[in-house]
Order: sequence, then structure tokens, then C-alpha cells
Amino acid sequence: MIPFQKEKIGNAVALFARAHARRSGSCPRQTWLYNALALLDFRFLKRYGVPSLGLEYDAVEMGAVPVDLYDERFGLEGVYFRFVPAGAGCLEVRENVEPDLDYFSDAELDIVEDIAATYADAPPDKLIDDLRRELRAWRVAREQAVEAGKKRIAMDFRDEFDPAIFGKKESQLSPAEARFLCYLDTRGCRRLTA
Repeated sequence: MIPFQKEKIGNAVALFARAHARRSGSCPRQTWLYNALALLDFRFLKRYGVPSLGLEYDAVEMGAVPVDLYDERFGLEGVYFRFVPAGAGCLEVRENVEPDLDYFSDAELDIVEDIAATYADAPPDKLIDDLRRELRAWRVAREQAVEAGKKRIAMDFRDEFDPAIFGKKESQLSPAEARFLCYLDTRGCRRLTA
């Protein structure tokens, strides 16, 4: 469990909305935000063995969708951010509060800044295309969705790691791999052995 998870997620949305607006002069679209959140979670996961926000994502054609945020908004909309109609069925994300940076490590803030710097002014498809290439978990889930004839299917953090980690001895694990296995154990997942 991520301490103060809901507050951290709300602040992350506000932080991305602010970073995007600062760099591009406009508010991010909902799709941009969802993919940016996924990149933050998965990049942090690959580097440090745990996701930054711990959101659950579905793979969709347009990238990744944080399920709880998309379906229920965790009751965070209106407190930390708001969605505003932007024409043609699109929604923009606007911050309601100044993001509280105390919820984030320097490494997380660096990832947020990198995502904003790379994608705020880029064509909308660049973020989606890069996410599709970068996240193995998206590719695995998307392939499963297509095979099952579904529009969306859950992504699994495990798919970002080589399956061989489940058979490695503890001394052979990288720090990120060891921490990830501990993360799985705290979530009630069992370590699989080869």
C-alpha cells in the first residue's frame, strides 16, 4: 500500500496539469493525463521496484487508462482537479489546488518533469506511441485484449520484469527486482518459482 495514496494521486494529477500548462500554455487532455500517469508509475517501477502511485491500469487502443481514476475518480475530482469539456467530446484537466510536492520523491519529480518536457508540446500521438513501445505490460495486455475481443484489459506490473526474476536466488536479484518481489508479497501475491 502506498501511504496517503489518494492524496498522492490527486496531487499527481494537479502536478501534471500544472507542468503541462506551464510548458505548452494549455491544459492537458484527459488521454494525455492518463498516459502520463502510467508512464510515471511504470518508469518508477522499473527503476525502483515499486510503482509511484500504485494505480491499476487497463490497456486500451489509445494507451493506458487508470481504472479507478477513470471509472470513479476516487472522489478526487473537484478537490484536486476538474475535467472541463474541450469540444468534440474531449475533456481537459485543470488543477484546483497547488500540488503539494511533499508527496513525491526527487526521483518522482524528475520523471514528471521529463514526461512534461518531452510530451507537453509534442503531437498527441507521440505520447501514446512511446508508451506503447516502452511498456511491455501494455503490449502484453493489449495482445490479450485483441485475442479476447475486448476493448480493454488489465495491465500487470509483473509484465515489466523478465519472468526469470521469479526463479532467481535472492543474491541474483537487482535491487529493483528484489524490491518488486517484496511489493508483490505485501499485496498478497505469492512469489512464483521456476
